[in-house]
Amino acid sequence: MDNTKISIVNLSEYGIDPSTIAGFLNERLYTDCHSKLIYNVNGKKAMAVEVDREFRPEMDSYFCTNNIEQYRAPIKIDGEPFEVEFFRGNWGHWCYDFIGGLYPAADKYKPGDIVNGQLVVDWGYPYIRFARLLPSGKPARKFHKYGKIEEHCGQFHDYNF
Repeated sequence: MDNTKISIVNLSEYGIDPSTIAGFLNERLYTDCHSKLIYNVNGKKAMAVEVDREFRPEMDSYFCTNNIEQYRAPIKIDGEPFEVEFFRGNWGHWCYDFIGGLYPAADKYKPGDIVNGQLVVDWGYPYIRFARLLPSGKPARKFHKYGKIEEHCGQFHDYNF
């Protein structure tokens, strides 16, 4: 991959060496695409960080008039680095197997509590998220796939959807 073509405006703020960049993991949703920058690849493990575009939509009667300009907007890092791994042909990460949420009970429980045989994992106001427990009492985990490494950043929010 030619890292001279990648233009990330705040790369130095995160201390990422441009020579360690392997590419992007583009997670395609229905019309949007969320991208992660992958770097420091070491066998089946690597570091990743979410990226976004420095783009400001211009709206006219609920319609974005400059939506296509996102593809040319500068890329910026948006978030904290996290570890990803290569598993069964795809890059991704292991996460809790969430089974639902509860509203509003954030003041009653804290992460680690067991409620009705489910583990309280975290909460993002106003919801509490629960993870499924295995018969052994450990929380169930699943592999969240991001896909394969690509050379382009496909980050795109469809403001006209």
